[in-house]
Amino acid sequence: MCDNSDEKKNILIQELKNYKNSEKKFPELLKKYVKENVPDTMEAERFLHEFNESYLKEMNLDDLELLCSFILKKKNIKN
Repeated sequence: MCDNSDEKKNILIQELKNYKNSEKKFPELLKKYVKENVPDTMEAERFLHEFNESYLKEMNLDDLELLCSFILKKKNIKN
């Protein structure tokens, strides 16, 4: 049985895998998450600037999964 959390994680992992293999710009999902969950707008913008698309393209799949897991855990804590 696959719960909603696992489903969201798998969707996000697939999106990041697709992103890693494409030339698309920084995923809107991650931008939206950071902007919604970081109270300091300047801090959020700085993070997004530093965590640019070149970093994502260098990540391996384990790193992507860890990032997805972290995002989902933080999201679940806030809900």
